Amino acid sequence: MTVVVVVLAPPADALSGLVETTPLSETAATDLYRAMARDTCRAVAESGGDLLVNYPGPEDHPDGEALAREVLDGVPAEDPRLEVQVGSTFAARAGNAVTHLLDSEGVRSVAVVDGRAPLLERTTVDTAAMKLRRADVVLGPDAGGDVYFAGFCEPVDFTDAYTPPA
Repeated sequence: MTVVVVVLAPPADALSGLVETTPLSETAATDLYRAMARDTCRAVAESGGDLLVNYPGPEDHPDGEALAREVLDGVPAEDPRLEVQVGSTFAARAGNAVTHLLDSEGVRSVAVVDGRAPLLERTTVDTAAMKLRRADVVLGPDAGGDVYFAGFCEPVDFTDAYTPPA
């Protein structure tokens, strides 16, 4: 089974610029981020993958674990894993999670999804997991040159992996 790591960010960082460029208040933007992350986690939980929520540590967010638990409220996941992030950038966090799971825990395949992927569907996660049975890497590109889903069967060098174009 594929472990799908949903990487959370402090809400203020995740939607930076939104408050300044839209009529949304900071509270509304934070609520929006939590709702997007919840939808992302729900898609993973409803798929055949194992959900792992990777939350910011205390140096990045005063209560990252509480953020993760709040995001998971109402998500139909049986005993989802929660782990603090390790790394200073999104690429480092993703790379550390993937490498740890593949090398240290013997997981066959790992996928990384940004918490800001609310349109991710359960079927997309399941299809990508099936493709990871035949391919070492499966990517889900978006129209802006980023990647909304990245699945791996072997560790790779994540240095600059998420620098546009990803």
